[in-house]
Formats: sequence, C-alpha cells, structure tokens
Amino acid sequence: MTLIIDGYNVIRLFEKKPVGQLVQESERNSFIARLQGYMLKRKTTIKKMIVVFDGGQLPYPEKFLSNNVSIIYSGHRQSADDWISHHVASLYGSGMCVVATDDRALSKKIASFVDLIIKGRDFFELVSKAFRVSADSLTADKKRGQFLEYETSFDDEYQNVDKAYLRELMELTTRDIISQKIDDEISADRSHGKSETDSKNTLKIKRILKKL
Repeated sequence: MTLIIDGYNVIRLFEKKPVGQLVQESERNSFIARLQGYMLKRKTTIKKMIVVFDGGQLPYPEKFLSNNVSIIYSGHRQSADDWISHHVASLYGSGMCVVATDDRALSKKIASFVDLIIKGRDFFELVSKAFRVSADSLTADKKRGQFLEYETSFDDEYQNVDKAYLRELMELTTRDIISQKIDDEISADRSHGKSETDSKNTLKIKRILKKL
C-alpha cells in the first residue's frame, strides 16, 4: 500500500492550527516525526508513505527521504494538490493507494484513481491511538511527565498483561469506530434515497482500514 498525506491540510489537526495561521518549522518536524513512528509500526502493510507540502526552495518539486518516509515539497509552480493528483494518476493500477486529506476539491479530483480517501480527523485518530497517547501530550513536558507516571503505574499494576496485545486492541478499536462511521454515512445516503452502489464498497474500505 502507498499512503499519501496532504501535508499542510492534515498537519493542522495534529498541531491544532487554524486555517490561515502559518505552520512553523518545528511543528512540521514534529508532524513528520509522528509519521515516521507510525510508518515503523505499520511497515508490514504500508509499503510507502509520502507526505506532500506546498512550496519549497525551488520552482520544481523536491524529494527527501527520512526514516522510510518520503517528504515532497511541490515547488513554486504547482500546489501540493497538483502534485498529489498527478502522482496518484501515475500510480493507478500499480497497487493499493490511500490518500489522507480533508480537501474536498482534491478528493473529488482523485476519487477515481485511489482505493480510499481517509479524512484527516480519522487519520489523526489512527496515528494517535497507535501510540496510546494524544498528540497534545507530545507537545507538553508536563503532560509527558504525567503520561510517564501513568506508564510506570500501569507496569506495576498490570505487569502480567500483554502490552503489545493491548496496544493492538486499541488500534483495532479505533478502526472499528471509523468503520462504524462509514456504515453510518452509507445508511444516511440510503435514507436520503441515494444509490446503494457506494455501499458495495463498504467491505473493501474496512479491509483497507485494517492495513492502515
């Protein structure tokens, strides 16, 4: 699976940045670090992760590789949306492709070329739950200390519990929640008299979610 992230569109959820407020370099680096950690955890199913940002130092796209995550700056002559659109079209038919974005225009443009478009909020939940800690706690030393104290307490009280199993269980729970949201959206479409064609993709979507 290739997972492509619409960088500045999704990063605002992780860093709680309102639209119109510039993302700082430190915030971008923190976001990339989270993606790198997630890639390490999911490398058995996610074969390639690409995060795409607008702009960069040059007119044309630049590519960097950091801990198995490809970082793309689209350049001055095109937007990140343009780069993503062209890239997913070039990948069409060569393997599973998923894009994380909340951009409606981009989603509409690439819908026929990708296997799944996952909303930014849902992707945020997957990444956050994978580490059993919210993105907020990663940015505050005080909260980090509270989390470490909790981990120590957890180890003392539940030392015989399989922690790897618990982590996997929490990830699966998150995927179940997202799957239920998809089911609810399909049910809403049916209630509004929309075609049931979309509902036929439900099982496919759930299978993809398990790989994310």
